[in-house]
Amino acid sequence: TATTFRCTTTTSKITALSVLVFGAQLISPSVTAAGAKVTELILNKGQYYRLLTPIVLHGGVAHLAVNMYSLANLGPLVDRTFGTARFLGVYLAGGVAGNVFSTLLTSSTSVGASGAI
Repeated sequence: TATTFRCTTTTSKITALSVLVFGAQLISPSVTAAGAKVTELILNKGQYYRLLTPIVLHGGVAHLAVNMYSLANLGPLVDRTFGTARFLGVYLAGGVAGNVFSTLLTSSTSVGASGAI
């Protein structure tokens, strides 16, 4: 019988989205350029979506692996304890907050889910 991959938890859905986006980054580096946190573009061009999009972008296989490992260890507990809506709310708010502080404190371009996790 064929094995079917099913995303049944919030953590597995976030992981699947991150892996799919990373695959897109590998196929087309323009994906990274279009969504990375670039301070100048946020502050001077009003590209505020760049405070959210870096959460699903990663700088390499090791970066993706460490973030998804951390999410796999913490996410299910947070999801069970607080519920899916709160988990997603905190995950996204943490990611955006991390990118806001990164924007205010450094001009470095960045990607990753570390702030969310």
